[in-house]
Amino acid sequence: MRRYPSLRPVGRGRAGGRAWNGSEPEEGKVAGRLIEVELRVHDVDRSLRFYRDLLGLPLGQPEVHQDGGARHVHAAWGSWAEGARDFLLFNIYPAEAGQESRANVGFAVEDLDEVHATLERAGVDVLNPPEVRSWGRTGVYRDPDGNTISVTEQPRERSEVSGTEPRA
Repeated sequence: MRRYPSLRPVGRGRAGGRAWNGSEPEEGKVAGRLIEVELRVHDVDRSLRFYRDLLGLPLGQPEVHQDGGARHVHAAWGSWAEGARDFLLFNIYPAEAGQESRANVGFAVEDLDEVHATLERAGVDVLNPPEVRSWGRTGVYRDPDGNTISVTEQPRERSEVSGTEPRA
Protein backbone atom coordinates (compact mmCIF):
# COMPACT_ATOMS: atom_id res chain seq x y z
CA MET A 1 0.00 0.00 0.00
CA ARG A 2 1.10 3.53 -0.65
CA ARG A 3 1.87 5.66 2.36
CA TYR A 4 1.00 9.32 2.71
CA PRO A 5 3.80 10.98 4.66
CA SER A 6 2.07 14.31 4.16
CA LEU A 7 -0.72 13.31 6.56
CA ARG A 8 -0.34 15.42 9.61
CA PRO A 9 -2.75 15.74 12.53
CA VAL A 10 -4.85 18.85 12.81
CA GLY A 11 -6.62 17.51 15.91
CA ARG A 12 -9.32 18.86 18.14
CA GLY A 13 -9.44 18.37 21.90
CA ARG A 14 -10.30 19.59 25.37
CA ALA A 15 -8.15 22.09 27.23
CA GLY A 16 -7.01 21.19 30.71
CA GLY A 17 -8.67 17.76 30.67
CA ARG A 18 -12.13 19.15 31.49
CA ALA A 19 -15.07 19.59 29.17
CA TRP A 20 -15.90 23.22 28.43
CA ASN A 21 -19.06 24.32 30.25
CA GLY A 22 -19.81 27.32 28.03
CA SER A 23 -18.55 29.94 30.48
CA GLU A 24 -15.96 32.56 29.69
CA PRO A 25 -12.40 31.73 30.83
CA GLU A 26 -11.28 33.21 34.14
CA GLU A 27 -9.05 36.27 33.97
CA GLY A 28 -5.42 35.28 33.56
CA LYS A 29 -6.11 31.65 32.62
CA VAL A 30 -4.18 30.43 29.60
CA ALA A 31 -5.29 27.35 27.69
CA GLY A 32 -2.70 24.68 27.12
CA ARG A 33 -1.94 23.19 23.74
CA LEU A 34 -2.93 19.85 22.32
CA ILE A 35 -0.13 17.31 22.72
CA GLU A 36 -1.94 13.96 22.59
CA VAL A 37 -4.78 12.19 20.81
CA GLU A 38 -5.67 8.75 22.14
CA LEU A 39 -8.10 6.37 20.49
CA ARG A 40 -9.54 3.37 22.33
CA VAL A 41 -10.21 0.58 19.86
CA HIS A 42 -11.46 -3.01 19.87
CA ASP A 43 -8.53 -4.42 17.87
CA VAL A 44 -5.14 -2.66 18.06
CA ASP A 45 -3.70 -4.69 15.14
CA ARG A 46 -6.65 -3.87 12.85
CA SER A 47 -6.37 -0.18 13.73
CA LEU A 48 -2.60 -0.33 13.19
CA ARG A 49 -3.20 -1.62 9.66
CA PHE A 50 -5.83 1.11 9.03
CA TYR A 51 -3.83 4.08 10.34
CA ARG A 52 -0.32 2.96 9.34
CA ASP A 53 -0.77 0.86 6.21
CA LEU A 54 -3.76 2.68 4.70
CA LEU A 55 -3.47 6.27 5.96
CA GLY A 56 0.33 6.24 6.22
CA LEU A 57 0.79 7.44 9.80
CA PRO A 58 4.27 6.68 11.17
CA LEU A 59 3.03 4.24 13.82
CA GLY A 60 5.61 1.91 15.30
CA GLN A 61 5.23 -1.73 16.27
CA PRO A 62 2.90 -2.63 19.17
CA GLU A 63 4.60 -2.24 22.54
CA VAL A 64 4.04 -2.48 26.28
CA HIS A 65 5.77 0.03 28.58
CA GLN A 66 8.42 -1.29 30.98
CA ASP A 67 6.16 -0.48 33.93
CA GLY A 68 3.34 -2.56 32.45
CA GLY A 69 0.12 -1.43 30.90
CA ALA A 70 -1.74 -2.35 27.78
CA ARG A 71 -0.24 -3.33 24.43
CA HIS A 72 -0.54 -0.24 22.22
CA VAL A 73 0.96 1.66 19.28
CA HIS A 74 1.82 5.31 18.87
CA ALA A 75 3.25 7.92 16.54
CA ALA A 76 4.98 11.11 17.60
CA TRP A 77 5.66 14.34 15.73
CA GLY A 78 8.05 17.01 16.92
CA SER A 79 10.09 17.09 20.11
CA TRP A 80 9.16 16.73 23.78
CA ALA A 81 12.42 18.42 24.81
CA GLU A 82 12.19 21.18 27.39
CA GLY A 83 10.72 24.30 25.85
CA ALA A 84 9.74 22.61 22.58
CA ARG A 85 6.30 23.62 21.35
CA ASP A 86 5.88 21.34 18.36
CA PHE A 87 5.00 17.96 19.90
CA LEU A 88 2.00 15.72 19.19
CA LEU A 89 1.49 12.11 20.22
CA PHE A 90 -1.13 9.84 18.58
CA ASN A 91 -1.87 6.71 20.66
CA ILE A 92 -3.99 3.66 19.91
CA TYR A 93 -4.90 1.63 23.01
CA PRO A 94 -7.33 -1.26 23.46
CA ALA A 95 -10.77 -0.31 24.73
CA GLU A 96 -11.86 -1.73 28.05
CA ALA A 97 -14.83 -4.10 28.10
CA GLY A 98 -17.94 -2.19 27.04
CA GLN A 99 -16.01 1.02 26.30
CA GLU A 100 -16.95 2.74 23.06
CA SER A 101 -14.66 5.13 21.23
CA ARG A 102 -16.39 7.88 19.30
CA ALA A 103 -13.77 10.40 18.36
CA ASN A 104 -13.09 12.55 15.33
CA VAL A 105 -9.51 12.81 14.15
CA GLY A 106 -8.59 15.29 11.41
CA PHE A 107 -5.66 15.15 9.02
CA ALA A 108 -4.30 17.65 6.48
CA VAL A 109 -3.17 16.17 3.15
CA GLU A 110 -1.61 17.40 -0.08
CA ASP A 111 -3.95 15.50 -2.44
CA LEU A 112 -7.43 14.69 -1.11
CA ASP A 113 -8.56 13.07 -4.37
CA GLU A 114 -5.74 10.52 -4.18
CA VAL A 115 -6.42 9.76 -0.50
CA HIS A 116 -10.18 9.48 -1.17
CA ALA A 117 -9.61 7.04 -4.05
CA THR A 118 -7.29 4.91 -1.89
CA LEU A 119 -9.82 4.79 0.95
CA GLU A 120 -12.67 3.91 -1.42
CA ARG A 121 -10.63 1.10 -3.02
CA ALA A 122 -9.95 -0.29 0.45
CA GLY A 123 -13.69 -0.36 1.21
CA VAL A 124 -13.57 2.32 3.90
CA ASP A 125 -17.00 3.74 4.82
CA VAL A 126 -17.29 7.19 3.18
CA LEU A 127 -19.54 9.42 5.29
CA ASN A 128 -19.06 12.58 3.20
CA PRO A 129 -17.17 12.57 -0.10
CA PRO A 130 -14.73 15.45 -0.67
CA GLU A 131 -16.43 18.83 -0.78
CA VAL A 132 -15.32 22.44 -0.49
CA ARG A 133 -15.80 23.82 3.01
CA SER A 134 -14.80 27.19 4.46
CA TRP A 135 -11.46 25.76 5.69
CA GLY A 136 -10.58 23.64 2.63
CA ARG A 137 -11.75 20.56 0.70
CA THR A 138 -12.73 17.88 3.20
CA GLY A 139 -13.88 14.25 3.10
CA VAL A 140 -15.16 12.33 6.11
CA TYR A 141 -14.67 8.59 6.65
CA ARG A 142 -15.22 5.97 9.37
CA ASP A 143 -12.37 3.91 10.85
CA PRO A 144 -12.80 0.23 11.83
CA ASP A 145 -14.10 1.19 15.31
CA GLY A 146 -16.62 3.79 14.15
CA ASN A 147 -14.50 6.89 14.81
CA THR A 148 -14.79 9.59 12.18
CA ILE A 149 -11.73 10.61 10.21
CA SER A 150 -11.82 13.98 8.47
CA VAL A 151 -9.25 14.49 5.72
CA THR A 152 -8.72 18.05 4.51
CA GLU A 153 -6.75 19.38 1.58
CA GLN A 154 -5.55 22.87 2.32
CA PRO A 155 -6.53 25.44 -0.31
CA ARG A 156 -4.07 26.14 -3.11
CA GLU A 157 -5.79 29.18 -4.54
CA ARG A 158 -7.76 31.96 -2.90
CA SER A 159 -10.71 31.16 -5.17
CA GLU A 160 -10.99 27.56 -3.87
CA VAL A 161 -12.14 28.61 -0.41
CA SER A 162 -13.59 31.99 0.39
CA GLY A 163 -11.31 34.25 2.39
CA THR A 164 -8.28 32.00 2.64
CA GLU A 165 -4.78 32.63 1.48
CA PRO A 166 -3.21 30.29 -1.08
CA ARG A 167 -0.83 27.72 0.35
CA ALA A 168 2.81 27.72 -0.69
